[in-house]
Amino acid sequence: MTAVAISEGAGVTLCIHSSMTTGITTCAEHDIGRRVAKLDNGNQIKWQLLRDNVIASPCLEPKKGALSLEKWQALGFELDHDVVAKAAKNHREYQGA
Repeated sequence: MTAVAISEGAGVTLCIHSSMTTGITTCAEHDIGRRVAKLDNGNQIKWQLLRDNVIASPCLEPKKGALSLEKWQALGFELDHDVVAKAAKNHREYQGA
């Protein structure tokens, strides 16, 4: 939100780009994007590059090149607890290797 305030104060657009993120980050970026008066068109998401998405809902598939999520409380997602448990197991096994 600091970047939002700085960009708005400077009168420039803001572009949200992702590194390797999860659906959690996508929901957070989308929430921030709703608050930006001058949001650039070149925003991106990358959760789909992961093997498994930790988000059970909402659907994070862009429609016609855009992501449009309903307003939920907080960041607006439900975890896929099975995927989270699998990731935790894989992490424990990797640490023990």
